Amino acid sequence: HEKEPHYPEGNFRADFAVNGVFIEYFGLKGNPDYDAKMRSKQKLCKKHGIKLISVYPSDLVSSKRLETKVLTALSL
Repeated sequence: HEKEPHYPEGNFRADFAVNGVFIEYFGLKGNPDYDAKMRSKQKLCKKHGIKLISVYPSDLVSSKRLETKVLTALSL
């Protein structure tokens, strides 16, 4: 994995990249400024064809929930 890879535009960094897939933990979801930044990152990934796994606090309720989300996103 790679820590804090750069997005192709702007000064954004993802939390991690694994095999070209960006992983972001959006832990402050609900804060208006943070949400705007989150949407910008999601739009950049879509624009550049980068697969993004968005992880939210609710995904951390159980390890099984997080595992299912990641495996589904990676189509494994």
